[in-house]
Amino acid sequence: MRHVIVTYKVKPECVDEHLSLLGAVFNELVRARPPGVRYAATRASDGVGFTHIAVFEGPGNPLTALASFQAFVRDVNRRCDGAPRPLDVTVVGDYGIFS
Repeated sequence: MRHVIVTYKVKPECVDEHLSLLGAVFNELVRARPPGVRYAATRASDGVGFTHIAVFEGPGNPLTALASFQAFVRDVNRRCDGAPRPLDVTVVGDYGIFS
């Protein structure tokens, strides 16, 4: 099982566009229901900080097959204030989040 956390900040003038694209990803996830994927996105209280948490039970990243995810990542560097920072992480404790 692979766990990934991505953090980044979006330029204030791009937040609405970013939220729209992110909403499309979650709408497609609900429709497509790809197996072995758990995914969440949060927005910080500053309004521009975002964190994504993904759990993939199989190999690869099934999100990349979604048209909405492809659209989301296509111009992400233009929308962001600095590059997103993805980290593959090892869970050392869990109470109902990853399991």
